Amino acid sequence: MTSVTNKIFNINKSLRIDESIESLRFVEYEPSNTSAYNESTDITIDVSAQDNFVLPCKSYLLIEGVLKTAADGVYDAKANVSLVNNAVAFMFSKVTYLLNGSEVESISDPGQATTMRGILMYDENYNSSTGLSLGWVRDMGDGTAKEENTGHMLRNNLTIIKARGNFSFVMPLAHLFGFCTDYKQVLYGCKHTMKLSRAGNNNAIMRGAASATDGSPFKVGEAGKIIINKLMWYMPHVSPSLEVKTALMELIASKIKIDVPYRALYCESTEVPSGKSSHDWRITTHQAT
Repeated sequence: MTSVTNKIFNINKSLRIDESIESLRFVEYEPSNTSAYNESTDITIDVSAQDNFVLPCKSYLLIEGVLKTAADGVYDAKANVSLVNNAVAFMFSKVTYLLNGSEVESISDPGQATTMRGILMYDENYNSSTGLSLGWVRDMGDGTAKEENTGHMLRNNLTIIKARGNFSFVMPLAHLFGFCTDYKQVLYGCKHTMKLSRAGNNNAIMRGAASATDGSPFKVGEAGKIIINKLMWYMPHVSPSLEVKTALMELIASKIKIDVPYRALYCESTEVPSGKSSHDWRITTHQAT
């Protein structure tokens, strides 16, 4: 009680102003091969900021596109279709982060990996706040495409009914990479590269059979495809105050080694043979150095 009381009545506490940051602005970077958005090849984005302090932990991807029918049509408003929860991550089969050409983190099946981690990290209220901009709207019930699954219904309403298939999501890199989750400091003098390999459409689209909604039947979910129209990496450029910059440049000039601790995300999968009553799977451990 004494400590709480002291805080409440500490009216002459001195004011502390942090002026170490002069400015912070987000700079957008576009892939070098925009024609690869919808091809089964790597999409590469380079951040060449060798003379700037950048803050990867606060960077994010902006991805815009449209969910169409397989015949390039627009879904009917009653189509029993939606993007899956965490759909952006499921649009890619592999994502890789490199610094000066050296691999920092590489994740196969990022949709599955970030969904498993997200279920542990995000509470249920995440659906109605930051989650919507990311496309994180968790499934309910048995997770299938029907009325009882409020997550599917909300995603269907946002993407199909209101937006006629169009979507725009912001994915913080802290959602995608353990490096950006754990390492909170600026980096200087590095070339940052991200590679994203496009996946097929099936994992990112949820379809279901017909069911009743408000007295009208849902139409059976027709097969579809995802067209990406825009993909940008927004990286914060930080300008420190003169005093802080001088101190940082002295550290850099001294060429001291700096620890960069982080927990890399890793996902491994295996195919279970059909008709087998048992299956052995040897799972290895990985340690980044």
